[in-house]
Amino acid sequence: MNGSEKELRDIVMDGLAPRLRILGLAREAVDDDLDLFASGVLDSLSLIDLLMSVEQRLGQTLDFESLDFTRLVTLGVLVEQLQRLRDTGRVGYVA
Repeated sequence: MNGSEKELRDIVMDGLAPRLRILGLAREAVDDDLDLFASGVLDSLSLIDLLMSVEQRLGQTLDFESLDFTRLVTLGVLVEQLQRLRDTGRVGYVA
Protein backbone atom coordinates (compact mmCIF):
# COMPACT_ATOMS: atom_id res chain seq x y z
CA MET A 1 0.00 0.00 0.00
CA ASN A 2 1.50 3.32 -1.02
CA GLY A 3 1.30 6.55 0.98
CA SER A 4 -1.74 7.85 -0.86
CA GLU A 5 -3.68 4.61 -0.31
CA LYS A 6 -2.69 4.63 3.37
CA GLU A 7 -3.98 8.21 3.64
CA LEU A 8 -7.30 7.17 2.06
CA ARG A 9 -7.54 4.10 4.30
CA ASP A 10 -6.97 6.28 7.37
CA ILE A 11 -9.64 8.73 6.22
CA VAL A 12 -12.11 5.88 5.60
CA MET A 13 -11.27 4.32 8.97
CA ASP A 14 -11.84 7.67 10.68
CA GLY A 15 -15.28 7.78 9.05
CA LEU A 16 -16.02 4.22 10.16
CA ALA A 17 -14.77 4.74 13.73
CA PRO A 18 -18.13 5.58 15.34
CA ARG A 19 -19.83 2.53 13.84
CA LEU A 20 -16.88 0.32 14.73
CA ARG A 21 -17.13 1.47 18.36
CA ILE A 22 -20.85 0.71 18.46
CA LEU A 23 -20.15 -2.81 17.18
CA GLY A 24 -17.27 -3.28 19.60
CA LEU A 25 -14.72 -3.67 16.80
CA ALA A 26 -11.21 -2.38 17.40
CA ARG A 27 -9.84 -0.27 14.58
CA GLU A 28 -6.65 -2.35 14.58
CA ALA A 29 -8.67 -5.54 14.08
CA VAL A 30 -10.22 -4.33 10.82
CA ASP A 31 -8.42 -5.71 7.79
CA ASP A 32 -8.91 -5.04 4.10
CA ASP A 33 -11.03 -8.19 3.67
CA LEU A 34 -13.69 -7.17 6.20
CA ASP A 35 -17.12 -7.33 4.57
CA LEU A 36 -18.45 -3.96 5.65
CA PHE A 37 -22.08 -4.89 4.99
CA ALA A 38 -22.23 -8.45 6.33
CA SER A 39 -20.45 -7.31 9.49
CA GLY A 40 -23.03 -4.57 10.03
CA VAL A 41 -20.47 -1.78 9.83
CA LEU A 42 -22.24 -0.23 6.83
CA ASP A 43 -25.59 -0.22 5.13
CA SER A 44 -26.42 1.60 1.90
CA LEU A 45 -27.24 4.91 3.60
CA SER A 46 -24.18 4.88 5.85
CA LEU A 47 -22.00 4.14 2.79
CA ILE A 48 -23.19 7.37 1.20
CA ASP A 49 -22.56 9.22 4.47
CA LEU A 50 -19.07 7.74 4.57
CA LEU A 51 -18.32 8.78 0.98
CA MET A 52 -19.52 12.30 1.74
CA SER A 53 -17.25 12.47 4.80
CA VAL A 54 -14.33 11.28 2.64
CA GLU A 55 -15.10 14.07 0.17
CA GLN A 56 -15.13 16.59 2.98
CA ARG A 57 -11.83 15.37 4.45
CA LEU A 58 -10.15 15.38 1.02
CA GLY A 59 -11.62 18.73 0.06
CA GLN A 60 -12.55 17.05 -3.22
CA THR A 61 -15.76 15.88 -4.82
CA LEU A 62 -15.87 12.26 -5.93
CA ASP A 63 -17.38 11.09 -9.19
CA PHE A 64 -19.86 8.64 -7.66
CA GLU A 65 -20.91 7.45 -11.10
CA SER A 66 -17.42 6.02 -11.59
CA LEU A 67 -17.68 3.83 -8.48
CA ASP A 68 -18.71 0.21 -8.89
CA PHE A 69 -21.15 -0.03 -5.99
CA THR A 70 -21.59 -3.77 -6.56
CA ARG A 71 -17.94 -4.25 -5.56
CA LEU A 72 -17.87 -1.80 -2.63
CA VAL A 73 -18.18 -4.58 -0.08
CA THR A 74 -14.79 -4.75 1.61
CA LEU A 75 -12.58 -2.07 3.07
CA GLY A 76 -9.78 -2.93 0.64
CA VAL A 77 -11.97 -2.58 -2.46
CA LEU A 78 -13.43 0.69 -1.18
CA VAL A 79 -9.96 2.18 -0.69
CA GLU A 80 -8.82 0.76 -4.05
CA GLN A 81 -11.72 2.38 -5.90
CA LEU A 82 -11.23 5.72 -4.16
CA GLN A 83 -7.55 5.63 -5.09
CA ARG A 84 -8.46 4.82 -8.69
CA LEU A 85 -10.70 7.91 -8.77
CA ARG A 86 -7.81 10.03 -7.56
CA ASP A 87 -5.36 8.45 -10.00
CA THR A 88 -7.63 8.99 -13.00
CA GLY A 89 -8.55 12.56 -12.03
CA ARG A 90 -12.18 11.72 -11.35
CA VAL A 91 -12.27 14.09 -8.44
CA GLY A 92 -12.94 17.78 -8.32
CA TYR A 93 -12.04 20.35 -5.74
CA VAL A 94 -14.62 21.77 -3.40
CA ALA A 95 -14.96 25.50 -4.02
